[in-house]
Amino acid sequence: MQIFNIHPKITYKNISMSNKNNLNQKEINIFTEFKEIKGLGANCDILLIVKSLTEAKDVARRLDKKRQSEVKGVYYPHFPVRSIKKDEGFVAIGKLANISLKKQDRYSWIYPGRSKFAFALNNTYVLIGFIDEIRVFSTKTGEYIKTISNLKLSRVHSLEFSRDNPNTVLCTSMGTNKILEFDVESNQVTWEWNPLLSGYNRNRHGIYIYPSDKYLSETSNKLKIVDSEYITWLTNKGIIAFNHYTNLANALQAQDGAHSNEVENWQNTFKPSWAGYDPREDDTILATSHSLGIALHINKKGKSKVITKDLLNPHGVIPTSTGYVITNTGKGRVVLLNSKKEITNVYDFTDLPFDSSLKSRKHEWLQYTYPLTDDLLVTIDSKRSHIVVWNNQSRYYSIYQYNPNWLLQSVSGYFGKLPPHINKINMKT
Repeated sequence: MQIFNIHPKITYKNISMSNKNNLNQKEINIFTEFKEIKGLGANCDILLIVKSLTEAKDVARRLDKKRQSEVKGVYYPHFPVRSIKKDEGFVAIGKLANISLKKQDRYSWIYPGRSKFAFALNNTYVLIGFIDEIRVFSTKTGEYIKTISNLKLSRVHSLEFSRDNPNTVLCTSMGTNKILEFDVESNQVTWEWNPLLSGYNRNRHGIYIYPSDKYLSETSNKLKIVDSEYITWLTNKGIIAFNHYTNLANALQAQDGAHSNEVENWQNTFKPSWAGYDPREDDTILATSHSLGIALHINKKGKSKVITKDLLNPHGVIPTSTGYVITNTGKGRVVLLNSKKEITNVYDFTDLPFDSSLKSRKHEWLQYTYPLTDDLLVTIDSKRSHIVVWNNQSRYYSIYQYNPNWLLQSVSGYFGKLPPHINKINMKT
């Protein structure tokens, strides 16, 4: 496995970028500058991932508490991972129009069961990513092959097959704060990018986080070494604030001398929310950081460069026919870039109609934006329980309401035919 040999004395990276990618430019308001029409993209096939059938209200409540703590500049402990391990969700392929029926049984193929976060397929394998495992099926027969439960593949948030090797998969692991490639046949991690070894090793509170104790031994003696119990004590006292504890350091615990334990929320310096291969640059990976609010590209030697910053909990640097699209999740915006990764337009979704029955949802949350066709984009508006299909050239949009109890992970265009035996992949496996 290739892991980058970076000098242990890591320093926090200043996040800089080109002036061409400053978000402070004229925004285009979808509601006031576009025209709503019915049925845009209705007959398009989509890949739909619903990670929970019941959690939308609770997630909105937790988000409100989180945003309140951020305004105060203090730590808000996220909900524990175990609370969503048993959620029921599904992944499905079918017509976009069916999502408005708010039912699960109107799709060409559906895989119900435990909470799901990612899906990928090629001519050989179908992968379904759960919070703590990845299930592998045969594309040709639909038969279950195996379950991958590598310790490093924790809280998987995206999966993508390599264009160069059908057995190689790119994966984001929020649980270990890493972006990895693994081999489907051997289950082994073959490449990894660790933000702690690439300059992103301070959390929101200013605490230095190191991969292991050996890095701590080479840090400045001015740093005080702390553990999780100390952070818990600070949290309970209500005195753990953002960018405050600049003299503290912590090391992740090693397990069996090889794998790191799942990173605790306060230790997570980067939180990769998505990663994908760049179709326009060889050996380049695009990624977004949930916690730092940046989009960046990373080459396979481990060097990274920021595309844009000042985002709030972003999702994806998704390739389109003309460039890329970044979802500025917490600010209710979508950012379009050209093929050179320069920002061309920023679209504001915050004035779209809002059902009064959802008034408890106070904060914007656009989960993802994906191409639906060469001309259409599709965006999840979780605050309003809407799928918005829009054309930035003609300036038309359509709204598809989905079940307000559902918690959607992603909606994207599904291109090509269904594998012939995909219906054999069912909840019994």
